[in-house]
This record gives sequence, C-alpha cells and structure tokens, in this order.
Amino acid sequence: MAVFEKNGAWWIDYRYEGQRKRERIGSSKRLAEQVLAKRKVEIAEGKFLDKRKEHTTKLCDLIDRYLKHTKDKKRSHVRDKNAAVHVKDFFGQKTVGSVNAAAIENYRAQRKLSTTRFKKSPTPATINREVTFLKTVFSWAVRNREISDDPAKHVRLEKENNVRDRVLSDDEFKSLLDKSPAHLKPILIAAYHTAMRKAEILNLRWPQVDLKAGFISLAPEDTKTNEGRRVPLHPAVKEVLKGIVQRLDTPYVFLYEGKRIKDIKRSFGKACRDAGITNFRIHDFRHTAITNSRRAGHDFFTIMAASGHKSMATFKRYNTVSENDLQGLVRNAKDGHLGRHQEKTAG
Repeated sequence: MAVFEKNGAWWIDYRYEGQRKRERIGSSKRLAEQVLAKRKVEIAEGKFLDKRKEHTTKLCDLIDRYLKHTKDKKRSHVRDKNAAVHVKDFFGQKTVGSVNAAAIENYRAQRKLSTTRFKKSPTPATINREVTFLKTVFSWAVRNREISDDPAKHVRLEKENNVRDRVLSDDEFKSLLDKSPAHLKPILIAAYHTAMRKAEILNLRWPQVDLKAGFISLAPEDTKTNEGRRVPLHPAVKEVLKGIVQRLDTPYVFLYEGKRIKDIKRSFGKACRDAGITNFRIHDFRHTAITNSRRAGHDFFTIMAASGHKSMATFKRYNTVSENDLQGLVRNAKDGHLGRHQEKTAG
C-alpha cells in the first residue's frame, strides 16, 4: 500500500482480494494518507466495498441473484418473479450505478401509461408491489455488500384506494357452488366459512386438521403475519373434510387428480362467470366470512383471533356494515319508546 503523486494529484495504491486498486484522491497528500489508512482498516475488518462494482453490475443480474437467493425462502417468490419481469423490461441492461430515485419515478410513470394483457392499466397496488420489490432488492444488496447505497430508500409508495367491501350473499354462494367443479367446491366452502387466506387453504395439510377437536392449527410459518392461530371448523367445513380421502403419498388436503392444487384462479373465474357473479375475488371470501361472523353476534376479538388480524384498524376493513345492518339498530324499537324515556328523565 502506498501514496504517490501523479500529474499534480495524489493517489493511493493498495491490493484487495489479490487485485491492485488505485484511487485518485486530490491535491492533498494528507487526505490521501488518511483515505489509505481507512482502506486498510476496512479491508482488515471485512467492511471494504469496491464502489466501482455499481457501475459495472447490471441491475438485471442483481435481480437474478436476489431471486435465486430467496427462491426457497419467501412465499412471495412467484409474485417477485412477476414484478421482476416488468422491472427488468424497463431498465434493460442499465447498471446499478445508473439507477436513482428519478429513474424509479420514471418507471412508475411509464407503468401507469402501460396496459395489461386484459387491456387495462395496472392498479396503484400493482405498481406499488413492483416498486417495493425493487426497494427490497436494493436493500438486500446493501446488506450483502453488493452495493454501497440504496438508490430507492427515499422513494415512497403511492396511496392505494384498495379497500373492498364485496360480500357474497347466501344465494350467490349456492349458485357459485352449483357451477363449480368437484375439486373446487371443498376449497370454496372452507373459504366461505373460515376466513382463511387462499394460501392458508391451498397449503393445508392433514396434520394441521383435528376433526375430533374441531380445529385447524396454523403454525407461524403457515400464515402471512408469521403468527400461529387456531381456526374453528364450521360444521359444513368439517363435513367436507370428512368426505375427503387422505392419501399416503401426499400430506396436502386439497388435490386434483392426486396432485396438490396450487392455484384456482382459472376454475374460480369460470365458476363466477357461469354463476353470473361479478366483482368478486378469492380474497373477498375473507370479507364475507368475517362479516357473517359479526352478523351472527360474535364479538370482534374472538373473530380476530380466528381470522388472524393483529389490529382493529385492519380488521375493520374486512367487516362490512350494510344498510340492513344499520336498520337493525331500530328495527325492533317500539313507537314512543324515546318519548317515554324522555318523560321519565324529566320527571
């Protein structure tokens, strides 16, 4: 390691991982000596990062390394891969060093102008998930010393108006079941009565089911919130599970032709169309089950314990109050009740 002068400027010379490196510091020899001393400490402590890597590393390659690293560690891997397609398509062969907050904002603006294969613009929620993915990749790269700074750390997500209050009526549910194929019906019954998330249902395994006690046990790794919970079995769900033959070659409950069902988007969409049901998504079953439980008179905290909601604010989004519910406040009131109460108070 050395400090030397060249063409009126001071440089430092050192080796890192067998490679010779030189940095132009400036007109101050003292500063060059200080920087060289800092490099010695960084290398000795394993904290040195060659910032020039950012100007040669392609963003698409960094994304591929991240996806490979998290392939078996994240339940959202498929969603990450979908987000990566759009991000890589926009940034192409750009290097990490050329990506900044302005470039990410430009990505967001261009995505708003694009259309999906269904000829619709991507929703703010979709774009937010893609930007979040990019932020996660950069954050991971900083932690693993792939890059020195996160260019997306000051990029904020846009406000989403994604609150839904679609609740399926009993008649709609019966019609949907009538139009559903045999392998889909048990899944829909479980979704309608348990408020479990789609992934929790499709990933359900027989060791989690206790038909005798009447519960489904979800471990922390089985839930979105990483907190385990016990889900009581509705009689209709219990009856369905009793009718499913357990196989020795797989622990999963819901199968199609002997294989685990991983997605129901296509069959569910067709069943909805055949039943004439519109504006209803798989996740809306969660709204439906929670709202029905509240209408049945169960208290909020018991419902939250079964649904896995951690806060009242989030829970309220899934509890739909209809005009009929509001009318229930006065439906059984007798004429003159308020007047008699006022007279008694005055007397």
